[in-house]
Amino acid sequence: MRVFYATDLHGSEVCWRKFLNAAKFYDADVLICGGDMTGKAMIPI
Repeated sequence: MRVFYATDLHGSEVCWRKFLNAAKFYDADVLICGGDMTGKAMIPI
């Protein structure tokens, strides 16, 4: 099984699309996003 793991996308649509396309490009069976998905403009409540 081939796993592709990425973190720190920080709300970047370009990075998100690259992450989604990584499965086909790297022949990965599983994609795992390890966190830091929100953009830098997020304000804690």
